[in-house]
Amino acid sequence: MHRPFLSVVHVAALCFCLHLAADPTPGAAPPPARNRQEVEAVLAQAPQAPPTNELRPLELVLVANRKDHGFEEHDYPLWMERWKVLLGGKKAGAGQVNLYGPASAEGPPPGAPKVTVQMAQDWPTPEQWSRADLVVAFFGTGGIWNEAKLRDLKAFLDRGGGFVAVHSATIAEQPHARPLAELIGLAWEGGYTLFRHGRVDLKITAREHPICKGLPPQLRFLDETYWPLVGDASRIDLLATADEKAKDSGRLQPEPMFWTYSAGKGRVYSTILGHYTWTFDDPYFRILLLRGMAWAAGESPYRFDPLVLCGARVTDEQQADTSIPAAAPVAPDPQDPNLLLWLDSEDQATLTVSPEGRVSSWENKAAWVGRKLTISGTQTPLFVAKALGGHPALRFDGTDDVLRDMAFGQSAQTWSLALVVTPRSNAGSSQFHALLATNRPGQQDFQSGLNLDLGGSGTTQFDTLNLEGVKHQGGAGNLRTESAPFGEGQIILLAVDNERARLWINGREEDSRSAGDAVTAMDEVRVGGRFFWGREGGYFHGDISEVLLYKAQLTDAQRAGLYAYLLEKYGSGIQPPAVHTLEEAWDYLPRYDWGLPRRRLAVVDEAIRNSQQDAPSYKIVEPRLVEVLLNPAATPAAKDFACRRLAIIGSAASVPALAGLLGDEKLSNMACFALEGIPDPAAQDALCQALRSLPAERRTDVIQSLGNRRAQTAVPDLVRLLTGETPAHRRAAAAALGKIGGPAAAEALTAALANAPSADRATLADSCLMCAEQFRTAGRKAEALVLYQRLRAADMSRTTQMAAMRGMLSVHATAGAPVPHAQERAAQSPGPGR
Repeated sequence: MHRPFLSVVHVAALCFCLHLAADPTPGAAPPPARNRQEVEAVLAQAPQAPPTNELRPLELVLVANRKDHGFEEHDYPLWMERWKVLLGGKKAGAGQVNLYGPASAEGPPPGAPKVTVQMAQDWPTPEQWSRADLVVAFFGTGGIWNEAKLRDLKAFLDRGGGFVAVHSATIAEQPHARPLAELIGLAWEGGYTLFRHGRVDLKITAREHPICKGLPPQLRFLDETYWPLVGDASRIDLLATADEKAKDSGRLQPEPMFWTYSAGKGRVYSTILGHYTWTFDDPYFRILLLRGMAWAAGESPYRFDPLVLCGARVTDEQQADTSIPAAAPVAPDPQDPNLLLWLDSEDQATLTVSPEGRVSSWENKAAWVGRKLTISGTQTPLFVAKALGGHPALRFDGTDDVLRDMAFGQSAQTWSLALVVTPRSNAGSSQFHALLATNRPGQQDFQSGLNLDLGGSGTTQFDTLNLEGVKHQGGAGNLRTESAPFGEGQIILLAVDNERARLWINGREEDSRSAGDAVTAMDEVRVGGRFFWGREGGYFHGDISEVLLYKAQLTDAQRAGLYAYLLEKYGSGIQPPAVHTLEEAWDYLPRYDWGLPRRRLAVVDEAIRNSQQDAPSYKIVEPRLVEVLLNPAATPAAKDFACRRLAIIGSAASVPALAGLLGDEKLSNMACFALEGIPDPAAQDALCQALRSLPAERRTDVIQSLGNRRAQTAVPDLVRLLTGETPAHRRAAAAALGKIGGPAAAEALTAALANAPSADRATLADSCLMCAEQFRTAGRKAEALVLYQRLRAADMSRTTQMAAMRGMLSVHATAGAPVPHAQERAAQSPGPGR
């Protein structure tokens, strides 16, 4: 793979993540706690774990090394100590189980039945490797993997062990990254993989996978992502992704965050998330990690579900309304010692305006600072007498207009900013057109001061507001969750302390990002432009009516009073927070793209909820979604959105449009997902036809969907694929046949198992177990026993043999027959490799 030249900046960024004494991500603060009832509803959708008397004993080894990052980051020893108690209960040790904050008594007591937990500092001992059923690794970045450790892991997987790689355990340097990827599916490679701290919108891409059962299609975390990873992505089973910017094009694209992987006889589960301590207390992250651990151990994925809420960060309260409340207007006080900058276009005595209407200076009304912002040469904004709500404003042309004070000479550790602006366009082109920026002389604003801009990509609406600066890590971060047409007035309020930066626009709180305790340099200040990479640029196109900058946090009452003052002053030109209609959503949806605000599409979901209660309403919603699928101008993101909703309310009327997407590289997965959810037989017929007609590279999603639908009519076609030349098709067909079950599927799977390549054996064995279980629950005990006996053969992995043995015991127990002594001994024996 081509390796791009690494600049000094890239090397420095890489070192930040890899060095053993890394600085903390400054001031990161945890996201809000999850709602308890919502988490309980997710858990209720999953099958119950097997009863205790049917569980086999499990030996777990938790692997960690010394902490290598800052406060609340990469705390491997704390995780090992706390999760030893979470999994092992009181017998494993005393103390709390949550990693973040004081001890929590939330949920049931810790401890999973029949689980023994050992801890390994730096690396498991040979004895621990020999006895372990499951090894879970969360350890230090950079250089931890070497040839000896890779050999240990390979031997463990070859004998059928389960391994879980958490976050930085996926990191290796170039000599070892690709060998590691061969063992765990994908890996970080030093000098190539990027990272980012901040908001992570996790998309569950395999919602029917047992690990993901019941989870919402998208979950928001505050953590760290790694991308791109090395390894053969076609060999993993991808469970969840997050959108990150591609290294080559800079466009957002999905990157793997959670996956399963079969390595020899062993099973591997990996998660990229896990940077911060609070992530391990997030119940949704726990669902994904605990189920992945159970899956890797060859157990029911739900074996550890009872531990999800133990000490978790949950609340019984719904998310509060954080809009700015109504209040009496309070005008700014120019004598306020915290007021650093007050620019007021209505106070014409503060402006120097030429006869042509060009502004050459704007006086600061903050008495404790004074001074003026001035122009250079012809970089002069235009004075517009009646702009926003009939009030004056300064119009910046987006080409070179800027006002600056090169000797402002201030700084602030916490600060508040209010602006009244009318953005008029955003050409993007990596210019990050800025409303306001500050910096230390000669240093970049985003590294020494602050910059508030419209983002680096061109936009057709005001849907991006990027806040960066010395108090923030992780690059650009869009704080907008809403959008508005260019040309509308906006009251923007920012509050930045040592933990969070919060944004309100026209009274409604939007997004936030973490903030550290660094001091923001304000030696130089620019309005309508910024300073980066040794030059001035990023000029704003739009009107600026008023600017207020405080070197302190405003109280809630002060913020409300200031907002009321600005709203009263400019009110006739300020649009209230939008209440979107369904027709507006249909107009917006075809041009919706990933990364753009989705709030205006919420009315579509509301209509779908209503349609579930009122069946005739399907006739209103479904055709409009189909229109999007058939619209050649609609974006892939819009069609993805439509597919997800048609999976809920789609009927036979949606099938032709969805079938037309099955050959589309970007949309086949979601078209299959939608067809899975449509109960009409026409959906199954479309999938079967696609399996026969699509090119090979487009069939895998179709195979998986036929399995999820339990499509008996597809069995002959799937059986033929069991001996195909493509490993991905063989494994997908085997998994689908296991879900479908029945005599024909069982016979074909058993025959394929006899001569299967080693890479296919785990999937075939799992599918045979699924067929056997279906026979057992249907009362067809003889057919179940035949399969269980085959899976107890010496050439099968230890986890498969044990699962087959438990199945046989269950058949005998159901039949009321005594369990033979030989079977008892086999069930209690440690199995091969122990």
